[in-house]
Amino acid sequence: MTNASSEYLSIVVGAIIGGIISWLIYSRQKHTSNQQDHTLESIKKLNEFQDNTLKSIERIDVNHEKMLERLNDSDKRHDKVLSTIVDLGKRIEYLVERQDTLQKSLKSSGAIIEPTSQILSDESEASLHSDKKGKN
Repeated sequence: MTNASSEYLSIVVGAIIGGIISWLIYSRQKHTSNQQDHTLESIKKLNEFQDNTLKSIERIDVNHEKMLERLNDSDKRHDKVLSTIVDLGKRIEYLVERQDTLQKSLKSSGAIIEPTSQILSDESEASLHSDKKGKN
């Protein structure tokens, strides 16, 4: 082989080796690029999921705040009703004490007294009769 042919042969072999190396580099870069695209797509989906989750948490928080306000309002109403019941209980005790005092004073003066239970049952019967008349 002459110098010229060996030079042409080395040029051809160099071009083939260079082409193979270039193809390997291109293939590797394409594979890396595909992996990066897949990773970026996964990150995008994860961000969308996170945004949806945060929006759900915000909605839950708003509903939770509304529920707490309703519970607080309900608690205030219950406290008001309870204080009214306690006040009515005190008034009833006062009236019972006054009635007992009145009965004792009437008894000591000699007046005829019906027992309290009899008075209450007579009043209940009277209210029942008036209810029946009102319905007819």
